[in-house]
Amino acid sequence: MLTRPRGPVSQSGCVSGA
Repeated sequence: MLTRPRGPVSQSGCVSGA
């Protein structure tokens, strides 16, 4: 779940594609 947030979401961290 906590990989690397490369999207607009930096708090979630689970979204590595948005």
